[in-house]
Amino acid sequence: MFYFPLFILLLAFLFDDLIRKKKNIFILVIIGIAIVFTYNFVININFNYVKSWKKEADTKDMINDIIELKTKVIDNDNSLNLSVLKWSWLYDNDIFYYKQKYHLDWLNFKGYYNNGDSSNIVFLDKSDVDSLNNPSLKFVKDYPCSNMVLFGKEKK
Repeated sequence: MFYFPLFILLLAFLFDDLIRKKKNIFILVIIGIAIVFTYNFVININFNYVKSWKKEADTKDMINDIIELKTKVIDNDNSLNLSVLKWSWLYDNDIFYYKQKYHLDWLNFKGYYNNGDSSNIVFLDKSDVDSLNNPSLKFVKDYPCSNMVLFGKEKK
């Protein structure tokens, strides 16, 4: 970080020298730098998530899937209990936001999942699927962006 201002200063002197002596080389250097930055931008462009919030990238999709699956696959009781294995604190605000936005009074967010609790739906990391010891929960959907999966109880 200390060398960044020095690097910028070196580039400023280089460009100043190139402008005075060799304008054609300066134009080629600027075009080359612009191409490199444009290529980097195009390769790394992302409309799905921010690096620091990657785990939360699929929360909206997960809630929409739960709404869709309520009548199709998952047990259609008066309410559904949603739990998250390991990352419950990370999803609290998002899930409560979508509950309020879509008026999902029938969805209860229970927070952290413990094996044997009454959750109809469990949202967990792919690496934790083996620790899910509940045979009544079946795989529903994979979310590759956040590396999470959704499990739910089948309709009786």
